[in-house]
Amino acid sequence: MRRRLLPLAALPVLVALVAAPGLTTPVSSAAPAVAPPLAGISASGLEALLDPAAEPGDPMLAARGGTVPAGAFERASTQAAAVGAKTRTSDPALAKARWQLRGPTNIGGRVLDVVVDPKRRNGVYAATASGGIWHSTDGGMRYRSVWPDHLTQAIGALDISRRGVLWAGTGEAGPGGGSITYGGTGVYRSADGGKSWQNMGLKGSDRIGRILVDPRNENVVWVAANGPLYTRGGERGLYKTTNGGKTWTRVLEGANDTTGAVDVQLDPTNSDVVYATMWDRIREPDRRLYTGVGSGAFKSTDGGKTWTRIGGPSLASNRLLGRLGITVAPSDPNRVYILASTEAGLTAGLYRSDDGGATFTPGVDLPLVTGGFVYAWWFGRVYVDPKDPDHVFATGVNMSESTDGGLTFGSSPGLHADQHGMAWDLRQPGRVYVGNDGGTYTSDDNGATFEHGEYMPWNQPFSVAVSQQNPEKILVGLQDNGGTRNYLGDDEPGEDQYNDITGGDGTEMAFDPTDDSIVYGCSQYGVCARVGAAGA
Repeated sequence: MRRRLLPLAALPVLVALVAAPGLTTPVSSAAPAVAPPLAGISASGLEALLDPAAEPGDPMLAARGGTVPAGAFERASTQAAAVGAKTRTSDPALAKARWQLRGPTNIGGRVLDVVVDPKRRNGVYAATASGGIWHSTDGGMRYRSVWPDHLTQAIGALDISRRGVLWAGTGEAGPGGGSITYGGTGVYRSADGGKSWQNMGLKGSDRIGRILVDPRNENVVWVAANGPLYTRGGERGLYKTTNGGKTWTRVLEGANDTTGAVDVQLDPTNSDVVYATMWDRIREPDRRLYTGVGSGAFKSTDGGKTWTRIGGPSLASNRLLGRLGITVAPSDPNRVYILASTEAGLTAGLYRSDDGGATFTPGVDLPLVTGGFVYAWWFGRVYVDPKDPDHVFATGVNMSESTDGGLTFGSSPGLHADQHGMAWDLRQPGRVYVGNDGGTYTSDDNGATFEHGEYMPWNQPFSVAVSQQNPEKILVGLQDNGGTRNYLGDDEPGEDQYNDITGGDGTEMAFDPTDDSIVYGCSQYGVCARVGAAGA
């Protein structure tokens, strides 16, 4: 089992072919003044130096002690486009330069949600943690981007109406352990398969755990807004629109300013019956609090006007209750499952109801509770086979699978670690898609076996290294996909040839400067290795 950290970017490696102009260093006849050492400054003086008001143009100081200011991403994107346009105008050589994809395309990266395209056979959409939204028309084997580069790339949740209208909730709900994840800028809608997108509001939600379109009325959309991770307040709770996103109403509010909604499900026979889970959590500079009294599961029978807490004594309000995932069996509206987590990140159990949430019983044989399953706040979703209420899947490092309604569990085979999203294509019996930290997987036998996608050009690189002897040889350290290289032995390097040379989270990578048959790779927690020409 691997433990993952998150990178600062989530795009394939790109190489620019640029004819750079000459650079010169200005010469001054006078020596610059020497800045006084910080050791000689009092605490109050140091605070004055770090006062954002003293340097209003410094974005780092402006965000000190808080978060990135609202709208900063959009302003930075606009500024980057303007700088690029000006540079291309002033430098003809740069105007001719083009980025070329160098991969990896055969590995993939974290996928948080998958939805089936109702308008195209073998069509599926994948929502990535920091690479936007992608569309496949061949059953999840090859993808193309359907998300603009200038928008936030963190897609926390995705749904689609029966007519094919896409709804995307931005910002990743999973908060990370010692790592970071990225926030978003609200809810987006596309009526043309991702060719164009419109922001539909809830910009202060920051992170969205689930978005759900009412299958009977596509103007009704539910959003589980988890709220900012690092600060209190914001647009937290369960929101509902009845007019296609023109206006939103918060129908379920958290118990405090650190509680937001993280999951929502509808009764398959009655859309007025709604189930939702709330999660009380905040990340502070010196600690993470991923449980709290605000966490819990709730049910409404009147379309969200009134709510009743469900789950029984085990899931009653307490400071040790963490993230909760909930689902309703499509073939039996009385069958409800809740996946719960604890303060330490352990899974507290899978709870089952056979009476529409009136009472719950925990499973009796749960490998989810033990072993190395110590970051349940990273997953928090549970799925049910559309045709069999006893066939249930619980996300985790492995995909835990039960065929007896949660009494016993095994693990679905052939999947990369860290499961997040799952979707069945009811037009093709047995077709099911899974999204995890290794991209997407497709099964045609209802999860008995899976096939990995072939072309998935979204990744989360920590670092890139290029050989000094052969610039076609590239090393890339990838989140949860190890330290990789784009060649093997004497084979020609290629964007689809990447293979592992170190495991876990690939962080820093380097070639020996005099012999590129020797490489160095590191993973999380400072574990580094020297790898020779034979890969040993």
